[in-house]
Amino acid sequence: MCNLPWLLIQARPALSSTRLVMHLLFSWFFFLSLAPRRAFSVFESVAYSLIRQCGPFNVSFFGGELPDALPLTLTIIPFDSTPLAFTIPESAWDNSTNFGSYVTFLPLPAGVSLMASLDDAAGNSATLISDILQVMPSPNTSCISANMTTPAPFQLVGNAVSQCSPFNVSQNTSSLEHTLSVRGFIPMSLSFDLEGTDFHTSQGVDTFTYIMNVASGLRVALLFDDSQGNRQVSDLLLVGGGVSSPSECLGISAAPSSQSAVAQVGVKGISRSAVYVMPRSARLIYLN
Repeated sequence: MCNLPWLLIQARPALSSTRLVMHLLFSWFFFLSLAPRRAFSVFESVAYSLIRQCGPFNVSFFGGELPDALPLTLTIIPFDSTPLAFTIPESAWDNSTNFGSYVTFLPLPAGVSLMASLDDAAGNSATLISDILQVMPSPNTSCISANMTTPAPFQLVGNAVSQCSPFNVSQNTSSLEHTLSVRGFIPMSLSFDLEGTDFHTSQGVDTFTYIMNVASGLRVALLFDDSQGNRQVSDLLLVGGGVSSPSECLGISAAPSSQSAVAQVGVKGISRSAVYVMPRSARLIYLN
């Protein structure tokens, strides 16, 4: 799988080839539709380590090349909690071997479920997001405090989302000068931004409306950010809907082959297209 014999690979149940191709194609659709083409640079492989309570976490990435927008950031997305972000120095990447690695300490207790994402400085995925990871037990309790909970600055109204349907997010403290951005993370996929369609405020509470441009049946976590230091991750949400659900927000046309895809998205009447040939070796690796 790679030429690094010291990596311990943990076997994971394999998807069928058809399902894997469809899943990866869907991942590229979202990213290509919503990200600037010049910023698109995906490492061919990424390895995420297991996580233990109050312990280190390692991400290794290889193949491909560094994106134009640097530095890289490791974003940790614990469900229904506060995200963590770690800046990765350029020295973590070796151009001669096309290999990069970064280790950081995660102050998280056992039982926390999360995803990890390697991002460029523009907020685009630089490789595939991890699968759902769970922090494992450890005798190390140095990161555990008496009160690790903080009031949630944002609230998903209704706690349910559906394909191509609007949903609301409320912010308890009104801040008319600052908008709320929402970024979606799908396990083993790529992240994407959600389009805001409406905003209103009443009695000190701001309410933002967005369109869930994710197909029904997929799971997604939402990261809310008001650019003022307030950030929060939603729970892992199952996107609802069915055959009768609206689908125009997905804007996906049939792919001409299993190795290429065409995606179209309309944003306020502007239609954009992007074509990309998928790397045959794009894959996730999990380390012991």
